[in-house]
Amino acid sequence: MQFLYLALMVAPILIVIDLTWAGLVANTYYRSQLGSLFASHITIWPVILFYIIYVVAVTYFVVQPAVAVHSIWKAVGGGVLLGLTAYGTYDLVNLAITEGWPQQMSFVDIGWGMVVTTVAATGAYLLATKLFGF
Repeated sequence: MQFLYLALMVAPILIVIDLTWAGLVANTYYRSQLGSLFASHITIWPVILFYIIYVVAVTYFVVQPAVAVHSIWKAVGGGVLLGLTAYGTYDLVNLAITEGWPQQMSFVDIGWGMVVTTVAATGAYLLATKLFGF
Protein backbone atom coordinates (compact mmCIF):
# COMPACT_ATOMS: atom_id res chain seq x y z
CA MET A 1 0.00 0.00 0.00
CA GLN A 2 2.93 2.32 0.73
CA PHE A 3 4.02 2.05 -2.91
CA LEU A 4 0.62 3.28 -4.09
CA TYR A 5 0.72 6.26 -1.72
CA LEU A 6 4.22 7.16 -2.84
CA ALA A 7 3.23 6.88 -6.51
CA LEU A 8 0.28 9.17 -5.82
CA MET A 9 2.76 11.70 -4.45
CA VAL A 10 5.12 11.39 -7.43
CA ALA A 11 2.41 11.60 -10.11
CA PRO A 12 1.07 15.14 -9.66
CA ILE A 13 4.52 16.63 -9.14
CA LEU A 14 5.97 14.95 -12.21
CA ILE A 15 2.97 15.50 -14.47
CA VAL A 16 2.31 19.14 -13.59
CA ILE A 17 5.95 20.19 -13.90
CA ASP A 18 6.58 18.19 -17.08
CA LEU A 19 3.40 19.29 -18.85
CA THR A 20 4.10 22.90 -17.89
CA TRP A 21 7.57 22.57 -19.41
CA ALA A 22 6.45 20.76 -22.55
CA GLY A 23 3.27 22.76 -23.07
CA LEU A 24 4.23 26.28 -22.09
CA VAL A 25 7.94 26.76 -21.61
CA ALA A 26 9.65 24.58 -24.23
CA ASN A 27 6.90 23.98 -26.78
CA THR A 28 8.18 26.60 -29.21
CA TYR A 29 11.75 25.38 -28.78
CA TYR A 30 10.92 21.73 -29.47
CA ARG A 31 8.72 22.73 -32.40
CA SER A 32 11.56 24.80 -33.92
CA GLN A 33 14.08 21.99 -33.41
CA LEU A 34 11.95 19.13 -34.74
CA GLY A 35 10.34 20.94 -37.65
CA SER A 36 8.16 18.55 -39.65
CA LEU A 37 8.76 15.74 -37.14
CA PHE A 38 6.71 17.66 -34.56
CA ALA A 39 3.14 16.33 -34.59
CA SER A 40 0.36 18.75 -35.45
CA HIS A 41 -1.78 17.10 -32.77
CA ILE A 42 -0.95 14.97 -29.77
CA THR A 43 -1.98 11.33 -29.57
CA ILE A 44 -2.99 11.06 -25.93
CA TRP A 45 -2.61 7.34 -25.17
CA PRO A 46 1.21 7.31 -25.46
CA VAL A 47 1.38 10.32 -23.13
CA ILE A 48 -0.79 8.56 -20.53
CA LEU A 49 1.18 5.33 -20.88
CA PHE A 50 4.50 7.20 -20.51
CA TYR A 51 3.38 8.88 -17.29
CA ILE A 52 2.10 5.61 -15.81
CA ILE A 53 5.39 3.84 -16.61
CA TYR A 54 7.56 6.73 -15.45
CA VAL A 55 5.67 7.35 -12.20
CA VAL A 56 6.04 3.65 -11.37
CA ALA A 57 9.77 3.76 -12.21
CA VAL A 58 10.46 6.91 -10.18
CA THR A 59 8.53 5.48 -7.24
CA TYR A 60 10.10 2.02 -7.40
CA PHE A 61 13.70 2.91 -8.21
CA VAL A 62 14.07 6.22 -6.38
CA VAL A 63 11.41 7.30 -3.90
CA GLN A 64 10.69 4.02 -2.15
CA PRO A 65 14.39 3.22 -1.52
CA ALA A 66 15.05 6.79 -0.33
CA VAL A 67 12.10 6.66 2.08
CA ALA A 68 13.24 3.25 3.35
CA VAL A 69 16.58 4.67 4.51
CA HIS A 70 15.32 8.22 5.20
CA SER A 71 17.84 9.81 2.86
CA ILE A 72 17.02 12.89 0.83
CA TRP A 73 20.38 12.45 -0.91
CA LYS A 74 19.29 9.03 -2.14
CA ALA A 75 16.19 10.71 -3.61
CA VAL A 76 18.27 13.45 -5.23
CA GLY A 77 20.99 11.13 -6.57
CA GLY A 78 18.49 8.53 -7.73
CA GLY A 79 16.41 11.20 -9.47
CA VAL A 80 19.42 12.55 -11.33
CA LEU A 81 20.53 9.07 -12.38
CA LEU A 82 17.09 7.82 -13.43
CA GLY A 83 16.42 11.04 -15.36
CA LEU A 84 19.77 10.73 -17.11
CA THR A 85 19.12 7.07 -17.92
CA ALA A 86 15.56 7.45 -19.19
CA TYR A 87 15.87 10.68 -21.14
CA GLY A 88 19.44 9.91 -22.20
CA THR A 89 18.40 6.56 -23.64
CA TYR A 90 15.59 8.17 -25.64
CA ASP A 91 17.61 11.09 -26.96
CA LEU A 92 20.86 9.28 -27.67
CA VAL A 93 19.11 6.49 -29.58
CA ASN A 94 17.25 9.13 -31.60
CA LEU A 95 20.56 10.85 -32.32
CA ALA A 96 21.95 7.54 -33.55
CA ILE A 97 19.08 6.43 -35.78
CA THR A 98 17.02 9.46 -36.82
CA GLU A 99 18.29 11.51 -39.74
CA GLY A 100 18.50 15.17 -38.75
CA TRP A 101 17.70 14.65 -35.08
CA PRO A 102 18.88 17.88 -33.36
CA GLN A 103 21.87 17.31 -31.09
CA GLN A 104 21.42 20.50 -29.07
CA MET A 105 17.80 19.63 -28.36
CA SER A 106 18.86 16.21 -27.13
CA PHE A 107 21.16 17.73 -24.54
CA VAL A 108 18.45 20.17 -23.44
CA ASP A 109 15.99 17.28 -23.16
CA ILE A 110 18.41 15.09 -21.21
CA GLY A 111 19.05 17.96 -18.81
CA TRP A 112 15.32 18.48 -18.45
CA GLY A 113 14.79 14.79 -17.73
CA MET A 114 17.34 14.96 -14.94
CA VAL A 115 15.71 18.07 -13.46
CA VAL A 116 12.08 16.92 -13.61
CA THR A 117 12.87 13.46 -12.29
CA THR A 118 14.94 14.84 -9.42
CA VAL A 119 12.31 17.41 -8.47
CA ALA A 120 9.50 14.84 -8.58
CA ALA A 121 11.48 12.26 -6.58
CA THR A 122 12.71 14.76 -4.00
CA GLY A 123 9.31 16.41 -3.69
CA ALA A 124 7.59 13.06 -3.17
CA TYR A 125 10.26 12.06 -0.66
CA LEU A 126 9.71 15.26 1.32
CA LEU A 127 5.92 14.85 1.25
CA ALA A 128 6.23 11.23 2.38
CA THR A 129 8.68 11.85 5.21
CA LYS A 130 7.82 15.34 6.46
CA LEU A 131 4.07 15.57 5.86
CA PHE A 132 2.87 11.97 6.02
CA GLY A 133 5.44 10.47 8.40
CA PHE A 134 6.64 7.58 6.25
